[in-house]
Amino acid sequence: MKLSDLQIYSNIVIQTHDNPDPDAIASAFGLYTYYKAKGKDVKIVYSGRTQIQKSNLVLMITECNIPIEYVKEGTNFGDALLITADCQHKEGNVTDLFADHIAIIDHHQGTGEGDYKERVPYLGSCSTLVWSM
Repeated sequence: MKLSDLQIYSNIVIQTHDNPDPDAIASAFGLYTYYKAKGKDVKIVYSGRTQIQKSNLVLMITECNIPIEYVKEGTNFGDALLITADCQHKEGNVTDLFADHIAIIDHHQGTGEGDYKERVPYLGSCSTLVWSM
């Protein structure tokens, strides 16, 4: 799969895993930047029990102007493409959010559910996968 394959959607929501780490945030921001440049309505979200508090992540988000927002479990984005970055929809480390269309972009093995799947487990980071796409 290539990132251009998903350009058929005008509304794109990118979800990181709960308690996102730098790779999840960077991967999501790479996707955000690509789709924003293509004129898409795009946002980055995460969920889970806690909001981002680690000082290094807060600094990364602030200094890089990464527009990531916390949303509640079960949020439904309707007629949108939900891309899970560095995680897989319906897996254990990501809270269930919903949209009419699901894509998975991840460097972990798994059995996540989605209409589109790009899983490359031999890569060391999801950011590398996003770059290669």
